[in-house]
Amino acid sequence: MGGWWLFVPLLAWAAFRGWWAPDEPRYAQIARECWDRGEWLVLHICGDIYPDKPPLVYWIAGVFGRFSDWSEFAMRIPSLLATLGSVLLAQRMARRLFGEAAARWVVPLYLGTAMLLEIGGRLQLDPILSFFTFLAAERLTAATEPSGSRAAVSGLALGLGALSKGPVAWLHGGFALVAARLALPKGQRTGIRGLHWVFIVLLAIAPALLWAIFASLSEPILADHLFFGQHLGRLSEKAPHEGPPWQHLLEMPVLLLPTTPLVILALWRAWRTRSDGEPASRNLRFLALWFAFTFLVFSIMPPKRPLYLLPIYPVAALLAAQELSLRWQQGAWRRWIVRVPAGLLLFLGVAVGLALIGARIPAVLEKAPKLDQVLPYGLAGAALSLTLIVFSWLAWRRSDSPRGMDHLVQALGLTFLAAGFFVAPVLDEIKSARSLALEIAALPQKPEAIPVRGVQPEGYRYYGRVPTVRSGDLIEALNRDGDQFLALVETRQYQTLSPEVQERTVELLRGRVGSREVIVLGAKP
Repeated sequence: MGGWWLFVPLLAWAAFRGWWAPDEPRYAQIARECWDRGEWLVLHICGDIYPDKPPLVYWIAGVFGRFSDWSEFAMRIPSLLATLGSVLLAQRMARRLFGEAAARWVVPLYLGTAMLLEIGGRLQLDPILSFFTFLAAERLTAATEPSGSRAAVSGLALGLGALSKGPVAWLHGGFALVAARLALPKGQRTGIRGLHWVFIVLLAIAPALLWAIFASLSEPILADHLFFGQHLGRLSEKAPHEGPPWQHLLEMPVLLLPTTPLVILALWRAWRTRSDGEPASRNLRFLALWFAFTFLVFSIMPPKRPLYLLPIYPVAALLAAQELSLRWQQGAWRRWIVRVPAGLLLFLGVAVGLALIGARIPAVLEKAPKLDQVLPYGLAGAALSLTLIVFSWLAWRRSDSPRGMDHLVQALGLTFLAAGFFVAPVLDEIKSARSLALEIAALPQKPEAIPVRGVQPEGYRYYGRVPTVRSGDLIEALNRDGDQFLALVETRQYQTLSPEVQERTVELLRGRVGSREVIVLGAKP
């Protein structure tokens, strides 16, 4: 099936679980409030203005949600379609740059990575950003096609990318363009005429700029944030999700599995052949430079999350596909290309199996009490362990050919598929706020607003239609709502509440959502 079956695990993960923090409940609630409030220019979250991101993803997800009775799966369809679009673009680009052999391999080497299997079907901004920026780069570098159509599509794609997540779309497009220009022979141009560059810039800027202008006119307090705070302002403030410069260097090799060795070898080949004038070598240099520029700049920038690098995963797949096809054609295949990731996955499979066995042995459980957390996943965990062990072992045995890479992709893909069917529904009882939200909705108290402490309010508002807010002022809520008062407090935050709040409240409910144990407080009679 050429790797297309790997879409099934993405569908399973999208279908069999609710919204999981930190991002999905927030994005789903923003999309829903567009319809609830009838406001499309100014976004809101739990009643507050949301100034952090542009609206395109929320608009699209909201349309899918509105006409599906707010189904989680339906609202994830835009991300699934964007992932599908990215892999189709990668296949077309591989065929143009390297030929049919690389085009056949790029599908499993893209969809089969740990990162894509984990993130490709989630309600996130990044899959859609990745699709639009990759479309822009693919069109910009299609030098044999008409300049006008390339300029129109690439400019509009960058514009829609910016309307999805902001100016970071222009950054990704700029990396691809600079890399393409550096990889061209001396004196050769990209094939886009001068006036068409003006169209590209205008189309790239116009969607996000027009939205920001009209949103600021509608809600003037947004102007400073949209035109300054989100960009230059962040240079003088503490960045969210800060991490050390080496964080991506530690994380990305794991998330690129099982293609990590191939990507590293392709980057090394691009360096070794940096003076080679052959088209295939220039194309490889273009991809390597694109990957390297993006990786380096995002490593220097303070904010660090693995999904920030999602737009270069198609580039990594192209590098891996070309390296695999070249090595097989040239008789330069090496067993370790398969055996290194196979050994890691085999170790993981054995570790999962041992954890399941240990959880059922009292003496082991006494020394490692946290193992009891795996007991609800007994059969599912056994299926995951067996899948990893069997297919990693097959990959090890057949590591003398690309067939071993096929088995590695199968190991990860089938593991994620089994997890989607059997682990996600069980884990959803803990990770999703649905159950506790419905319990809160069933309480007789109907306050004007429900403040929270140490708790994300969006999931409760989405599932229970209860008025959770991001404010943590419990005294104000007690005085306002009286015997109708409700509040959500994370257990570790409870001891930090003032003596007055503790004296005036009583625990009504308690539940676990993700890693947080949440107390629902009411007013004492």
